Amino acid sequence: MNQAPNSGKGLLFCILFTGLTFYFAKANDANDSSITGIQKHPGVTHASSKLPQSTTARTDSYHSSFKTIFGGDKDDYGNAMTVAGDCGLIVAGQTTSFGNGFNDGMITKLDPSGNIQWSQMIGGDLDEYFLKIQRLPDDNYISCGLHGDPFSQAFQGGYSWLVKTDANGQIIWDHYYSDGTSNGSFARDICQTEDGGFVTCGVYGNLANAKGYQLMVTRFSAIGQPLWCRLFYAGVNVEVGRKSIIVLPDQTLLTAAYTEDASRNQTAILTKINPANGTAIWSKKYSINGKSTSFAQIDLKNGYIFLNSIVGSASHLMKLTLNGDVVSDIRIAMPNEAVVKMLPLTDSTALAASNDVTDPDNLVLAKVNTNGGVYWAKKYEISFFVSPSAIFELTDSSLVICGTNLPGFVIGAAYREAFIIKTDAQGNQTSCPVIDANVTTEPGSASVQPFTWPQSTTLTLSVQDPQDVSTSISPAQNKVCGVSPGCQISDIIGRDSVCAQSGAEQYAVNLSAGCNLQLQWNVDPADANVLSTTDSTIKLQFKRSGRVKIVAGAGSVCSSSNKTMDIFVFEGPKPDIGKDAFLCGTDPLTLQAPVGQSSYLWQDGSTGSSYTTTQPGTYWVEITDEHNCVSRDTANVEAKDCGRNIYFPNAFTPGNDQLNDLYRPKVFGRLTQYQIRIYNRIGQLVFESNDPAAGWDGNYKGRAQSSSSFTWYAIYRFAGAEEGVKMQKGTVTLIR
Repeated sequence: MNQAPNSGKGLLFCILFTGLTFYFAKANDANDSSITGIQKHPGVTHASSKLPQSTTARTDSYHSSFKTIFGGDKDDYGNAMTVAGDCGLIVAGQTTSFGNGFNDGMITKLDPSGNIQWSQMIGGDLDEYFLKIQRLPDDNYISCGLHGDPFSQAFQGGYSWLVKTDANGQIIWDHYYSDGTSNGSFARDICQTEDGGFVTCGVYGNLANAKGYQLMVTRFSAIGQPLWCRLFYAGVNVEVGRKSIIVLPDQTLLTAAYTEDASRNQTAILTKINPANGTAIWSKKYSINGKSTSFAQIDLKNGYIFLNSIVGSASHLMKLTLNGDVVSDIRIAMPNEAVVKMLPLTDSTALAASNDVTDPDNLVLAKVNTNGGVYWAKKYEISFFVSPSAIFELTDSSLVICGTNLPGFVIGAAYREAFIIKTDAQGNQTSCPVIDANVTTEPGSASVQPFTWPQSTTLTLSVQDPQDVSTSISPAQNKVCGVSPGCQISDIIGRDSVCAQSGAEQYAVNLSAGCNLQLQWNVDPADANVLSTTDSTIKLQFKRSGRVKIVAGAGSVCSSSNKTMDIFVFEGPKPDIGKDAFLCGTDPLTLQAPVGQSSYLWQDGSTGSSYTTTQPGTYWVEITDEHNCVSRDTANVEAKDCGRNIYFPNAFTPGNDQLNDLYRPKVFGRLTQYQIRIYNRIGQLVFESNDPAAGWDGNYKGRAQSSSSFTWYAIYRFAGAEEGVKMQKGTVTLIR
């Protein structure tokens, strides 16, 4: 989702009940010829009073589209959503249908076709609910929200709550945070920082009375320990939205909030924050046509900040520089001036979402250009009262909306339930009714002024472990309509454990009847070479050990027809029997393979770990290890007339200059026996070795010896020598 999508990409939306209907819009580049009513002048917005000519929708056979509702016999909310590692959906919110009678956090996993795979309730004895969820690079999830009962007469606050869960919704760690006073806080938004930690944005104050909130920004370590917490006091109430904090390219933080005074005058405020300590770098406030703004939510796309704000009941999308200065401003005119939430897709395209105030059964999505103009607008009948809480764009060119609606389908009473809608890139659904909607755009005149928070203080938080439990629940699901992908493929067939460099390995799949899309394979070229492919197979040569993933798909990376296979590649044995060798006379030569392997096979059928020969020739060994990986090494052995001589120098100069640093003999011929001993003037043994290649470095017990003479004694025997063992002695001078 971090990549800038092009105009053909699809979108994902998440909806939360608020009693309003919202419209969504996605826009193409300003150069897109399908949009009308635009004069292309950089940085200037233009009105578009008519819906432009329609664009033909693409509904490929591998796309799934659906509309589904799930919940229990009470209230169930879809407050936030993210995309799972397998391209399914993770919805986070709260439930009173299951658990202890209060709100409990709820996380639900759906597959790419909208079917519930699992649902977990997380909580304890108090009210708990999730307001945001984010997928992490390790395929775990971080959620934030509120823990505690903010409406109890005995308790005047709730607690900011962070929970890390694994890919199956099981708790990894679970913390809430208190300053020990009667005030409370909640975390509205969360994002991950460059060091693997987290930063949250929320409010602090008396949550029971909902007055006098302060902006609260907190940074945490990767295990949820608070590093710092900063409060910003405006003298009036402060609120934040669901997208209220982002990490800028320079790793500083940007928060969005809005203030409200006693006369309900509201002002949107952006604050750039130092990530090291939470202090403000700058703050700016925004107005439109001289009027105050509210409902501040932010996004970052292609080097621009996008601020979604409201003047009265009219919604605006402002394009800002990274310093918060206004580049452009556009107003999205929805039916009956419904409040709009928007999502930028590129630096010139966006989505807008709202409901029709006079027809709240319908959700409307529209795709607009941020310089003015509407590409398409669609209307969907869902239920009574809907509003968006998150929007995503999927990589398979589909759009998904999740959220909450009223009334419930389980018992027919006025209870809230979570719902999800998935469409193609143009907002169409194959089996669900969709009608056109009327959406227009017009230019705005946003302005910016410096702002100073009257007071900014630090807050010390203590970490509490609530011992919440993760319990599997089974919400009822009503799949109102839906079409599964037309192209299905079988599981990948082939070996899931192989040996590196052991030859070609073939993998295959079977496509469903009637699927005419080209099969696509995906494997990291650093892991394997692709030798060949057909319409159903791939042949690979693995290059290195470790876990390798291959993907087969009949569509795109997030198509539900994709199949993946994890293959473990073993390194295999390394049967080094040495470099080419030579025989001296009739002396035997032993070739030694690494010991400890499962089996050995030499060129003549021998099965030991070593092989002794007295004849020249080519010798090889094949070694099989515990993983049944086989490797071979070869050595050539030649007969030689070995000259036999040994020379002991009479001086050496140890000094780490790589010149004459070691005292050792020069050997001509092959020794079968060798030993040298070196003594100082008082008869202490300072060096001893049985290896003629090892030399003395002039140290004794770790201390460098000074310049002096030393006596050495050596015994040795050459291969094939008739005279047997020889003994020799002499002196050597150490020079420093």
